Amino acid sequence: MKMIIGLGNPEARFNDTPHNVGFVAIDMLKEALGAQKTKERQNGEIALVEVNGEEILLVKPLTYMNSSGECVRKLIRKHKIRIFDIIVLVDDISVKAGEVKMKLIGSVGSHNGMKSIAACIGTTDFVRLRIGVGEPKQGQDLADYVLGKIPSEIFNAVSQGIAKAAQMVIALITERNKSA
Repeated sequence: MKMIIGLGNPEARFNDTPHNVGFVAIDMLKEALGAQKTKERQNGEIALVEVNGEEILLVKPLTYMNSSGECVRKLIRKHKIRIFDIIVLVDDISVKAGEVKMKLIGSVGSHNGMKSIAACIGTTDFVRLRIGVGEPKQGQDLADYVLGKIPSEIFNAVSQGIAKAAQMVIALITERNKSA
C-alpha cells in the first residue's frame, strides 16, 4: 500500500490559497484515478483507489497544516505503510510558480506542515513533491501570503503546477508498481 498526502487546511476560507495546493492535487488525483468514496478517518479525509493491483490511500489531513503529522502517523500505523511508500504534495515558496520539484530525502526546511510530519514519523526520508507557489512581495508577511488567495498574476501557473504534480504522482505510482 502507498499513501499520497496533500497538505492544506480544511476550511473553505483556505481554498485558492498557496497553502492548499496539496489538497487541490489530491482532489485531481481522486478524479483521475476514479476514487469512488471519501471517508473521514484518523483525522483525515481519505480515498482508497487501486492502481495496477496495489491500494493507494489519497489523504488530506484535516488537522490543519501545522499538525499534519498526527494524521500521517496514525495512518502509517493503522495500514503498516513503509516510509518509502509515502509521497507528500506540498506548497513551496522557494520554487517558481508553476514548477514542481521532487525531493527524496533531507531537510523539510521551514514548512510547518513538513516539520509536523517529520516530527511525528521520526524521519525526513520520504518523497515530497514541492509545488511552486511564488514568493511573498518584499515586506509581506509569509503567513499572510500562504494563507491569502493565490495572486491573480500567478494563478494559472500555480494551477498548471498542481496538475503537473498530480501527473507526476500517477507516473511515480505506476512505475513503482511495475518494478515492485
